Amino acid sequence: MNTDINYHLSPTAKHALQNSISLAWTLYVKIIRRRPWIWDETIADLSFRYKIRYHALLNKYLVQQENGAAYYSFSTLTAALYKLGTVRGLKIIEQGRLTPRPAEYRVAIKIDFNKETLPLPLRPFSYFDSEWYLSSNWLTWPVQK
Repeated sequence: MNTDINYHLSPTAKHALQNSISLAWTLYVKIIRRRPWIWDETIADLSFRYKIRYHALLNKYLVQQENGAAYYSFSTLTAALYKLGTVRGLKIIEQGRLTPRPAEYRVAIKIDFNKETLPLPLRPFSYFDSEWYLSSNWLTWPVQK
């Protein structure tokens, strides 16, 4: 799967990041087979965790995919958010699991901001302040074989 995600940080989230508070998201991916007479079938259900933080001594932004433990370093927030949102070659399902008959498959993705990774004093505010709503709704599109 290849996709581009645009992360937009609120001023409050940018301020927290500038003060070395890590921000974490989970990318949820589903492959759904649509069926005409009964409910849809979920073929694959995966999640990938990503984190961004600012290292004040180095004056760098660090992006990490927690599943792979790879770090990427950037000098600007714009470049770090671009890397965070660029998903390329993500393996979500084996081609053989998709049936050759004409069934309609859809992929659904959602980005969920993980408020539980914030420091304890910030968590209560993150649940009530709209500046901390950094998640998306489910987006779907047809799978291309």
